[in-house]
Amino acid sequence: MYDTVVLKSSTKCSIALNMLGRQRGICKYVKKLAVRPNYYLSWPKPDKPLDEDWVVTKLQSLADSLENMHTFDWDGLELPDDRLWETLRKRYTDCHIVPFDVY
Repeated sequence: MYDTVVLKSSTKCSIALNMLGRQRGICKYVKKLAVRPNYYLSWPKPDKPLDEDWVVTKLQSLADSLENMHTFDWDGLELPDDRLWETLRKRYTDCHIVPFDVY
């Protein structure tokens, strides 16, 4: 059920990342994670802005629980803070980081 998680809007990022923080047992099922805060194609309507630094901090806090993640994709308005990449490199030595777009 949670094998591939694609968060295509700020609202979905906020809801899902908070839920994963509360129910960390679910994190072990996530193998592919795509995070798209402030995504320009959010559907069905434009989304509220989300602090992308909050998303980075939340992902860092979840890193140890996402033990089976092997693919990560960031697609926000800004480049994420370097601390996200450092966390991913340290925690997921075999993780495939999908090239990202910044709009």
